[in-house]
Amino acid sequence: MRRLMVVGLACLGVAAVCSIALAAAGGGGTVTTCIAKTGWRAVDTGASCKSGEQQLDLYSKAGADAHFLALAGTAADSDKLDGLDSTAFLDVSGRVNGDGTVTAAHGGLDATPLDAPDPTLFLLQYPGFDPDSHPIVVLTPVGAYIETAGPTAEVIPSDDPDLVSALGEPPGQGIVVRVQTAAHHGGVSFNVVIKP
Repeated sequence: MRRLMVVGLACLGVAAVCSIALAAAGGGGTVTTCIAKTGWRAVDTGASCKSGEQQLDLYSKAGADAHFLALAGTAADSDKLDGLDSTAFLDVSGRVNGDGTVTAAHGGLDATPLDAPDPTLFLLQYPGFDPDSHPIVVLTPVGAYIETAGPTAEVIPSDDPDLVSALGEPPGQGIVVRVQTAAHHGGVSFNVVIKP
């Protein structure tokens, strides 16, 4: 707080110097100043402050417009975070029925049975899927009361050589999951939540 008061008093005391310095800012619109307990001085562009001084850059309107986002402005990539579209941070979810149809889908979830007619393998796809990412996949099989050993669910790497061999070709881009009963039968419905 004391530093702000010193800067404020220095600004009031040398308002004329500030005006002249900003007028001399030129095309770049920036004036570098150095502040110390003993005073405040402008320095040449690229020069450093002395020991015990604090650097303070002053901007003309043109300089500020060139260096900072306008108050009501929009950044060129404002729809992205770390270069990713905002939809990449939404969960993808839904209920996949035993035949591969999807209900209560969010985030564009789609499921394709890979081993019909009694599918145990499904390819899960959604917009914005990144094959280099490692999403968290939560699978909850829906079992029948009569089953004493419940169904199982697991994610299988899509480049697993045994999977490719069993299918006869790579499954395509997406997440491969296997959901089956304890007796290795398919047609089991499951809930899925994917955190990309």
